This record gives sequence, C-alpha cells and structure tokens, in this order.
Amino acid sequence: LTTENAQELIDSICTTGGCDLSNPRASQLEFDSAGEISQVTIGYVNAARVQARGMDFGVNWGTDLSWGTYDMILETTFLDSYDIQTSPGGPTTSITGNLNAGNFSRALPEVRANLTNSFGMDDHRGVVVFRYVDGVNDTRSNSVIKSIDSRMTVDARYSYDFEAMGGTSNFSV
Repeated sequence: LTTENAQELIDSICTTGGCDLSNPRASQLEFDSAGEISQVTIGYVNAARVQARGMDFGVNWGTDLSWGTYDMILETTFLDSYDIQTSPGGPTTSITGNLNAGNFSRALPEVRANLTNSFGMDDHRGVVVFRYVDGVNDTRSNSVIKSIDSRMTVDARYSYDFEAMGGTSNFSV
C-alpha cells in the first residue's frame, strides 16, 4: 500500500495535447475557469510490485583505556537494487540512487553510513558522529539540477557531570 504520486497521476491523464477527461482517473483532477489544473486528489493504492536487495552492516567495538573508555559503532546500509512496478503488467523500473520525486518512493541513495565515536573519562563524555549519505539523481525531465551530491555531516557533543546543590548536574554542549 502506498500513496499515489500526483505528478504520475497528471501524466497518465494529460499530455502536451491536453487532458483526456474520459480517463476514469480524470475525476481526481479539478480545473479552474481557464482550464488549468487547480487541484489533484490522491489516495492510497496497492503497488503492483516492489523488490529490494541490499545489506545492512554493523560493527560495535569498545575498550577500556588507561585514561577512560572508547566506543565505536559503525552502521552502514548498501542498497543494491530497488525495483518498482506501479501497475499490474506495467514496466518494472529500477529507482536505486534516485531522488524519486516522480513516483511513490522516497529518495534511495545506494549507501548510507553512521560512524559514532564515544569517549569517556571520569565525569567527562564526548561523542562525535559522522553521517554519510550517497548522492542521488533527479530523473525528472523538467529538473534544473540533475543530481544531488553525496554529503557528510559531523555532529559533536561534550558533557560534564558535577555535584551541585546536593545532587548531580550535567553541562552539555
């Protein structure tokens, strides 16, 4: 079960030559007085077929050091293929590595990974997380930007626990 894609619906009814109002799905479109589409009503439909193949990989490792502790967690997803068929008997399309603005799916980068590094010493804690997302292509014919580059972000956090007013308090940045 998935939501209909508004652009896919419009494309199935309208071409550059106009809209086929005899199409049973045309009732999902409303037009203004100038004949332009003013509203699209979408619903839920059964996807004819979705087939995915990929692999999730994770490694956790930690150790005690002379000055404190260190932990590392690597989580990676490799998406080898994600094939969709939107209607029974219709064509099967591979959408791996695409933005997928023209169908029901979300963006599907081939690789996503998080590397978390945690450090601890007495009342001090630090965490640094590296997040990587592979680039995707925009396959829409009217798109100005044809691809979105891969990106890596870094999140960092430091915290310190201390005694104050008869209890433990925490300072974090």
